[in-house]
Amino acid sequence: MRYYLLPENNKQFKANLHSHTTLSDGGKTPEEMKAIYKERGYSVLAITDHGKLIDHSALDDEDFIMLTAVEFWV
Repeated sequence: MRYYLLPENNKQFKANLHSHTTLSDGGKTPEEMKAIYKERGYSVLAITDHGKLIDHSALDDEDFIMLTAVEFWV
């Protein structure tokens, strides 16, 4: 008997949950980041710029989700 961590026909998402844009110390805008990641087969991107919680959900489309996230330090 074989056991699977995920069901065989389960929809899966390729995601990056930590990235920076020109809004902090990154080299690309949020729009450029979406295009780059979508072109590489990703369906989820969290932009975690330093100390800036910015909603990028306006960049969502039916095949791509932009998560609202932030990198904080204590």
